[in-house]
Amino acid sequence: MPKRRARWTSDDYRAATARSIADRIAHTTQTTGPGPHFDPLALITALNSTGLPYIVIGGLAAVVHGSPRRTADLDLMAFDLRSRLEPIAQMLRDVQAIPYGSNGTTDGISAAWLRHRPSFPLLEFHTALGGLDLDDYGDSTYRRVEKRSIRVQLGEQVALFAGLDDLIGLKQRAGRPQDLDDLAILERARGDPTD
Repeated sequence: MPKRRARWTSDDYRAATARSIADRIAHTTQTTGPGPHFDPLALITALNSTGLPYIVIGGLAAVVHGSPRRTADLDLMAFDLRSRLEPIAQMLRDVQAIPYGSNGTTDGISAAWLRHRPSFPLLEFHTALGGLDLDDYGDSTYRRVEKRSIRVQLGEQVALFAGLDDLIGLKQRAGRPQDLDDLAILERARGDPTD
């Protein structure tokens, strides 16, 4: 008599999915160019210490949804960035953040310095753990994306990742070459017909 397979519970599926996502994220940690080794889990850990509500968007979110591409930065949609500038400034100093386009040091990073950046609320940095881009899209956009986000447990850390439909919309609006490359894969993952 053939052996019957044990039925998977919803907890089994969640655990398998979490392992699969963690494996996909681990696969992205190798960079091909100059600069620091990308360590998204360490960046997520540092970000979680600030209390800043955020959603992972960009290349790492695309990886979670099945894109095979590698990425060297963590792109985030932040909520109420202005209210968390002190802990964010400390975290940026801790991860040795240097603003994109600068040969500076981390010494001058403070809440006031962040607030007066010409690109604020978009903050882009090279860090010892890889690139980090923070942007405040406003309360209503954040809340809409948050409702459909995916909560992912990564070891001891939890992060929200943009849901597939929202990520596709963000990539369509960005329109950069890497976003357009991701779109084909993400639309297939959603079940869209191919041309």
